[in-house]
Amino acid sequence: MFQRIITKCQHRPLTSLARVQENQWKNALQKLSRDEWHSVLTDGRALGLATHLHKDENYAQVVAKYPELLEPTLNTLVQGIHAQFPDSLPAQQERLSSILSTMAEITSNHKMSKAAAYVITSCAAENPTQAMILYKSLYATAKDKAAPAGTFHYLFTSLAKHQHVDEAFQLLEFAKVNKIKPRSDHLGFALYHLNQHLHASELVPSFLKLTIDLLSSLKFDANLRFWRQSFTVATTTKDPELVLELYKTMRAKKMKPDANIIAMLLHYFHPSQVYMDSCESLQLIYRDLIASNLDSQEVYELALNCATYLRNNNFVQEILNDIKQSQYSMTAPMYNAALNTLTRSSDDADHNLALDLYAQMNQAQVSPTKGTLTALVRLFSSSREKLVQVLDELSPLFVNVMVTSPVTDSKTHCAYVAIYNLIRHEKDTVTAQKVVKTLKGLPFETPMIERIIFGAQQSNEYKLASDWILHFGPNHDLSDNIYERWFTGAAKAQASLAKAAVIFEQWHRYGRVSLEQFEQVIYALCQRQEVLQAFEIYDFLEIPPNEKICITLMKALYEDSQNKQRVVDESYKDFFYIAVERKEANLSMFRSAMNVAMASNDVEFMREIIESTVLNDAVELDLLAYNKALCGCAQHQELHELGLQVFDHMHTHDVKVNELTMMACMKMAKSFPASSPTFDLLENFRQLDQWPTIKVYTAFLEILAQNEKWADCELLLQVLVAQNVELDLKAATLFGCVFAQQCKQDELIKLVKTMRDKGIKPDALFLRDILARLGTHLDVDMCLDFCKQVLSVARCQEYYFSMIELALQHGLLDRALNLVIQMECDGFTVNSAIVLDIVEKTTSNREMDKLISVFAQLNDGEVSREEPFDEIVFDTLLQKATDMKVKPGMSLRFIQRQAKAHGYNIVHE
Repeated sequence: MFQRIITKCQHRPLTSLARVQENQWKNALQKLSRDEWHSVLTDGRALGLATHLHKDENYAQVVAKYPELLEPTLNTLVQGIHAQFPDSLPAQQERLSSILSTMAEITSNHKMSKAAAYVITSCAAENPTQAMILYKSLYATAKDKAAPAGTFHYLFTSLAKHQHVDEAFQLLEFAKVNKIKPRSDHLGFALYHLNQHLHASELVPSFLKLTIDLLSSLKFDANLRFWRQSFTVATTTKDPELVLELYKTMRAKKMKPDANIIAMLLHYFHPSQVYMDSCESLQLIYRDLIASNLDSQEVYELALNCATYLRNNNFVQEILNDIKQSQYSMTAPMYNAALNTLTRSSDDADHNLALDLYAQMNQAQVSPTKGTLTALVRLFSSSREKLVQVLDELSPLFVNVMVTSPVTDSKTHCAYVAIYNLIRHEKDTVTAQKVVKTLKGLPFETPMIERIIFGAQQSNEYKLASDWILHFGPNHDLSDNIYERWFTGAAKAQASLAKAAVIFEQWHRYGRVSLEQFEQVIYALCQRQEVLQAFEIYDFLEIPPNEKICITLMKALYEDSQNKQRVVDESYKDFFYIAVERKEANLSMFRSAMNVAMASNDVEFMREIIESTVLNDAVELDLLAYNKALCGCAQHQELHELGLQVFDHMHTHDVKVNELTMMACMKMAKSFPASSPTFDLLENFRQLDQWPTIKVYTAFLEILAQNEKWADCELLLQVLVAQNVELDLKAATLFGCVFAQQCKQDELIKLVKTMRDKGIKPDALFLRDILARLGTHLDVDMCLDFCKQVLSVARCQEYYFSMIELALQHGLLDRALNLVIQMECDGFTVNSAIVLDIVEKTTSNREMDKLISVFAQLNDGEVSREEPFDEIVFDTLLQKATDMKVKPGMSLRFIQRQAKAHGYNIVHE
């Protein structure tokens, strides 16, 4: 039978073997050939076999008969056991350990270990969890741990290569516990691949910490290639403590860093890095390098650079002493770095050391650079005599630096180079200002002044630039470009514009300000909401402003919150009048003028704008602009007629309208008592093929109802039906009020039915408003009879609430309580507010008895309610029952128990 199944399996899934009954296995095992078993075990569809292979140790018979099938048998078992116990890794490991022990007894430990190693390496890439479990089982089973220890390396590198990070991490932890020494090359290999992972920044730190732990606890050596890879990965993190710990571990292993590692460390621990808050780590590494004779030119340069950045004079002096005792010579960058730090100090000893260092620099014939010049200028910035002496000494070296024209005074040119370098590169504006003050009277040429000011602007030092513009401007013919750059740059950089008007006044006095430059400055100030200064500058304009200036100032006035409630000044209106007169008024001008007029509530200015542009066709408007005009008119009743003229203009020009257009028109149509203007609008919308939305129709309806045009209201409803316009709640409420005002109960019932069918859920106001209007024609009994008709069509909580309120308003407490009972029977819950209202309106003992009975029923749990009645309901009811001396019957005692059950602390004697 089994042979027949094997034959059939050549044409259908081999999992059919799994359906062979248990009592047939032994016979089948004897009949299957080696090739047939190999074919079955190596087929990926035969996983169902695993459940039978490991039962009653059937696999042992297969292995005993065909030892060469050890590997495919084990592979099938591993996958099958994983499928059988997917959520229990311990159960998988326990079962695999038993299987491996059995296989070792049948074959040998060596063959079993070899087969397991093969299966582990073959499935590690695709099934890392299974590979891990099999490896742990192998390690636990193997008598000689050397074989599984060797397999560890293959498994670890495979997991790392395929970025199975969790499993690789678990394997390292397993190695740590079982003292399996990983190879440093493999650790470096793993770190390399880990660094390529999508979430490397999160994974690297924990992996490195485990690696450091392994290096310390297992005491194995690592080669330089490993350390280089480790630091390459470690320095991508923002964890200085981890990097320092890795360095300490390397040094503890007596391993010296090479030049690449040193460069990585010094750059990583540079104090300019955002994750560094001190230079202790850097100093520790530097001192260790010097003590280990690992110094170099690059080490000293980087260390001096760091010390300069920190302005750490002591560290600078330490580095200088180390250089003296080394085989290396100081370079110009190294001298400059040291001088930069020492000259920033306020300590005279540091200043003396700087002078000695400069003398040493000259003695070594190292040519000074701009950095040297800047440091010396800083050192003597308060002494004109010494400063001039330095400038005289160094000026020959800088006659060809930053030159745009022949140098007439080398000393002044040298000072100019130093000042510019202080501002642009050293960011030392304090010293720059001090030098300018000390060298007052030095013949700086205009191009030099402009370059210095421009340097301050490039460094975002706009306050300093403004001070120097005002200082040098009256005596130097500064170019218009300097002024223009200051305004645009300061505005963009969010710098202070407090001196804007003063600077512009100077520019206007000594320069030639074009209309376009007026435009740029005014625009820059308005962008920063400096509206008052913008108008101060506008006052300097001696010719009519262009269109952009007018629009900019109008927009600024509109956006300036301080001026929103102010009546528009005539001078501001002039911007608009000028544009219209010069036929420069366009869409932007129209919008700006309307914004100002609407924000200032200037009705007459709004009228002038619309009449001179819209109605006279002076400006071609789009829909947004038309709507702005309509909305502006709609805000003021005296402009409603003008607004309808604007709409006629739109209609004449076939401008497509939208809902905003219609709503504005409806608002204005309210000003006219007759309904004909309203229907004229509706006809205009029809001609434009722009039918209103329900919101617009509702606005129509409000106008007609306010003017008591009931027939027209009903006509409007017919229009809605003809246009298939769906009602909303507001429209339905308005139509309901119209019908109620005319006492048309049949129409009201039809409306309720329509709302029910269309899924329009009523609110608390719907039936309340209708009943209020019906009450002017009917008595309360007839109103309540009408309510019965409503409930026969549609039932909801809101309808019941409105009916209960009506009954209570007329003192019909029995009717109200009956409605409460009916409401609860219909599955709608009454709220605390309604019950409290009933309690407060109860006046007789008979009413109180009925109320107590009903309230007890409401609390008996038959009707589910999300929350119990509020404590105030119980308190008010029990207090009133006490005041009215109601005898404590079953219902009252039940209510008292309910109050206590809800945790309400109510005590009434």
